Order: sequence, then C-alpha cells, then structure tokens
Amino acid sequence: MVLVAMRPNPPSLDLDGGEIEGVSAGVYQHSADTILIYGRRHLSDHKLAVLTIHELSHASGHPSRLARAFYVTIPHVAEPTDEHGAKAFITERATSDAPLDVATEAEEFVAHFATMLVCISTGIHPTNGAHHCAWIERAAQLPIETLRAAIADAISATCWMLHTADVSHVAVMFVAPQPHETPFGEAGE
Repeated sequence: MVLVAMRPNPPSLDLDGGEIEGVSAGVYQHSADTILIYGRRHLSDHKLAVLTIHELSHASGHPSRLARAFYVTIPHVAEPTDEHGAKAFITERATSDAPLDVATEAEEFVAHFATMLVCISTGIHPTNGAHHCAWIERAAQLPIETLRAAIADAISATCWMLHTADVSHVAVMFVAPQPHETPFGEAGE
C-alpha cells in the first residue's frame, strides 16, 4: 500500500503478518526484503505510518540500497525467516531489556534516529517518541567510532528515504500531519 509509489526497488510490505497477543509491531526480514506488520487491526493509520517508516529505516540498509555495514553484520539469529520466527523475535524484543550485540544496538539506533528525522521532516508526529529517544539514548553506550558511524548511517538512511525513495509525499498521503502534538504527546503535557 504505502510503498507502491516508492522508488527505486521498494521492499515488500505485508500488512497482515498476523496477530501476536498484546503486541502491534513490525519486523524487517532482510533475506526476503519484506516488512511484516503484526497486529494491524490495533494500529491507527498514523501509528502504522510511523511503524512502517521505522521498518523502512531498517530496509534502507539492504545491499540493494545503502548496504549498511551494521545491518549485514547482525547475527543471523536476529533475522526471523518465517512467521513463527518473526513472532518469537517480536515477543522476545517486547519483553526483554537484555543488552544486544554492538551491531544490533547500532542498527536499532540508526532506525530509531532516522524514524524521528523522517517523521519530523514530513510533518508526521513520531508516535511513541519516548521509545525512540530511549533507543537513541542507549547508543551513548556504544564505542565512539561505532556511534559516529551509526550517526552517519542514520543520516544516510534519512536522506535515502526522503530523497531517493521519496517517502515524503507517500508519508503525507498515508497520514495527515498533526500540528498540535509534540514527539512526546499532546502539547502542554
């Protein structure tokens, strides 16, 4: 739906990844170049847009796009290859605060930071801003050279989404901007 107008070489988007009890989430399957969305019926179009932008941030690292070093070095166990694996991956990530390996932490920083930048650039309120900021804050624990590379990768992912993939007009068609909110909720809270 949202990725049809993207160019060039958009990943596939499966909005019907199924249900995971109590979870609305997405996962990017690198090997299949597919974004899977779980719990779609529990997501507003606005939240779906932000979640899709986040997963698209991961997809920007695919070898056919930016070939991001962090993404291709993430351990294969982090790559769900079927519905059961994707559900297990999402459930584990949703219930665990365990530290991740450096490559995965760096990749998550890239995706969360790029999501915030794309949302702000397109006028979309970045839902769950505190969650995105928590991942950005976690990046402070990364080795400095890794953090510098991750910042550069997040900027490259943002530029790819806004300019090469031209997600800006697609995002605006998908959900109208919400000018009375801040990234952390209603203005004045």
